[in-house]
Amino acid sequence: MTTYERLWVYGILDGTSAVYLPSRVARRWASLLGAWRTSSTWGAFWEAIDDEARSTVAATFLENGRWIPHDDDPIDAGAIPGMSAETWLGLPHLAMADLPPSVVRTFGTGSDSDASCGPVFRAADVPAINAALIREGFVLERDDDLVRRACGSGVGGRG
Repeated sequence: MTTYERLWVYGILDGTSAVYLPSRVARRWASLLGAWRTSSTWGAFWEAIDDEARSTVAATFLENGRWIPHDDDPIDAGAIPGMSAETWLGLPHLAMADLPPSVVRTFGTGSDSDASCGPVFRAADVPAINAALIREGFVLERDDDLVRRACGSGVGGRG
């Protein structure tokens, strides 16, 4: 794992559950979900996301034999292959698979605090989790707001 991949953010979502995500994944998902929830047309959505995300979303359409919506078409969750099944673009919880298995086994709750962020940890365990991850070479930053937005919690708009 490169240094860049070891930069992670964590956040407390509901006062009792902690979620850990690679910084890059958290920032990308916060941007995508923010654009998704605030855009009324595809044109507004395309303008709000970066080139990498735009390419990935467009490829998702084409790989599934669908046309890319026109800029003036209204946003429609059913238009994106897999969006309703919560498998679209590798949701943030898939990144949690990059955490050391020993940390997940020791501290994972085996439950979901938020459907889009998958397995979570108890907030009370954060100091011990952080110590274990730092020993593994992870660089951690606490950012409750970024993690909340990346997980789609409390953003408003479409759900």
